Amino acid sequence: MKQYRPARLDDTPAIATLSIQGWRHAYTNILPADLLASLDPTDRANSRRTFLQDNALSTHVCTQADNVVAFVDYELCRDEDCGTHIGEIWAIYVHPDLIGTGIGSALLSIAADDLRARDCTELHVWVLRDNQQARHFYERRGFVLDGAERPFRDLIEVRYARPLV
Repeated sequence: MKQYRPARLDDTPAIATLSIQGWRHAYTNILPADLLASLDPTDRANSRRTFLQDNALSTHVCTQADNVVAFVDYELCRDEDCGTHIGEIWAIYVHPDLIGTGIGSALLSIAADDLRARDCTELHVWVLRDNQQARHFYERRGFVLDGAERPFRDLIEVRYARPLV
């Protein structure tokens, strides 16, 4: 049975591992193989722990049988051109075996509801231009390109936006 809840500090190792699994699944043939192979769960867990301890990031998880199988990171938008009423999805990762089961959509809804409760009227997300799976996910959920782009390593990220109504 799936359960959704705010992340706890003791979820950090599982979230870090899931994040790396997600990167390796989503970015194969997009990012260099040596970069994907070098991702370290301990380093990622340590940096995530700092974000969670400082309340710099909101994270919700989906669990099945007490195992974290997906998460969403979100907060107020970090971009300089964002006003105070724009939220941002930092990441959504679902275990590769569970992609397409509705978990990602449920986590997106949780984040959107929380940001709406904080008076956000719009939601942004950055996606690697070459990540067609993620782009389709957001487009099917009403996100549209807003014209903003930025570099990410040797690639380009594009920004999507959607009203929070």
